[in-house]
Amino acid sequence: MMTKAQNTNSALLSLLVCPVSLTGLIYDKGQGELVSLQARLAFPIQDGVPIMMTEAARLMSDDEVTRLRAAPVQSDNDTDKK
Repeated sequence: MMTKAQNTNSALLSLLVCPVSLTGLIYDKGQGELVSLQARLAFPIQDGVPIMMTEAARLMSDDEVTRLRAAPVQSDNDTDKK
């Protein structure tokens, strides 16, 4: 069962889109970033707040994009689990 914080994070992720490609984002748990595979951009999360400015994003390598495309999709955000 998801906690209220996890449910809120999942709901927020479902509403956010990449400001460049206007496509959905995925959460890269290993890097702690929101990723747009189409735009090949990774947006940082600082103090729990996604920074959705293109100036703050980093360009992803081919290897990173391939790894994330092959990874199974997470159905919930478990960053708050302890």
